[in-house]
Amino acid sequence: MQASMHLQRGGCFPARPRPQSRVRFSGVACQATKVKQSVTEKMAELKEKGKVAFIPFIAAGDPDLETTEAAVRSLDALGADIIELGVPYSDPLADGPVIQNAATRALDKGTNLDQVIDLVRRVSPSTSAALVLFTYFNPIMRRGMDRFCEEISEAGVGG
Repeated sequence: MQASMHLQRGGCFPARPRPQSRVRFSGVACQATKVKQSVTEKMAELKEKGKVAFIPFIAAGDPDLETTEAAVRSLDALGADIIELGVPYSDPLADGPVIQNAATRALDKGTNLDQVIDLVRRVSPSTSAALVLFTYFNPIMRRGMDRFCEEISEAGVGG
């Protein structure tokens, strides 16, 4: 099962979402505390302006984490509204061949969830785009939902 985490300001809490303020995620909603602008806020801003979002996807760690970091910074400078970072996973069954191959290359280089979170921690203070993690649910469950939410929120993940 794949999931994109949707976060807003405030921390992690049991999901009982209110319209336009919290997003339910498999029983838990996470709220970001260090994010300049959440995904929800960015989308509302763009809607108000009658614009659409530029949301590029990058497989984190392919070809390596240094290139991923440079790509995030470049995409932000080029005006990305939200940047989606794919966390490599060993059994990417729901992904197509391009993402499967990118995940395999990243894993072969040793890329893991902690390194992706560290990358976000490095780039988030200097990016205006919201950063989103695209991952399977298994790594989240292995880490624990509350711990995962706290760690990515602290790092600056916006969704």
